Amino acid sequence: MVISTIPAQKHSSCYVARKKTKNIIYYTAISSTIGKLYLAATERGLARIRIGKNNDKSLFLKELYALYPSCSIEENSVPFRKIIQLLNQYFSGKKINISRLSFDFSLGTPLQQSIWKILCQIPYGQLRSYQWIAEQINNPNAARAVGQATGKNPIPILVPCHRVINKNGTLGGYSGGINIKRKLLEIEGISLNAKCQNLNGK
Repeated sequence: MVISTIPAQKHSSCYVARKKTKNIIYYTAISSTIGKLYLAATERGLARIRIGKNNDKSLFLKELYALYPSCSIEENSVPFRKIIQLLNQYFSGKKINISRLSFDFSLGTPLQQSIWKILCQIPYGQLRSYQWIAEQINNPNAARAVGQATGKNPIPILVPCHRVINKNGTLGGYSGGINIKRKLLEIEGISLNAKCQNLNGK
C-alpha cells in the first residue's frame, strides 16, 4: 500500500494530471448496496470517498472545490477502474486486499494521518476498539481523539473505520450513519456480540 502523508497547504493542494495551465482532480460515481458513492483522486492516489444518506453530486463537487480551489475538477472514471473493481467485489461479499492501492492522506493533520494508517491495518472481518487505536499511537488516553479522527476519515470503506467500535461492544459513531456502518459489518460477516469479539487484536 502506498500512502501519501506529506502535509499540504490548507485548501490549496492539487496533485493530479499536471498540465501547463491547471491541475486536475478526477472524480466519478458508482452505485452500491449502501447507495451512490462519489470518489475523487489526486496524482498521489485516492483522496476521498463520499457516502451517506444525504449524498449527491452537487454536495460532493462543493466539497472538492472547497478543498482544491486552484484545481480543475473533472469527471472521469478511467483512473478509478481498479478501485471500482475492488468496491464491486467488496459489496458482493468478497474479501478484498487494499495493499496495492495508493491513498492520499495529505490534507489530514499528523495525528489524523497516523490514525488513518492504523485503520488500514485492521483485517477484513475483524473489529478493533477506539481504545486499541489510542494504544497503537502510544496515547491510551486519546480514545476520544481517535473517534474524532476516524469520523474525519476521507476514504471510508477502503480505509475501514467501520471496523472500529466502542470497547464495550457498542457500535460507536460513523460519519456515513450508523445504519451504513452496521451494513458494512454485515457484509464482512462480523458479529456484534461483544463476547465473540477480540477488540485488542490479540
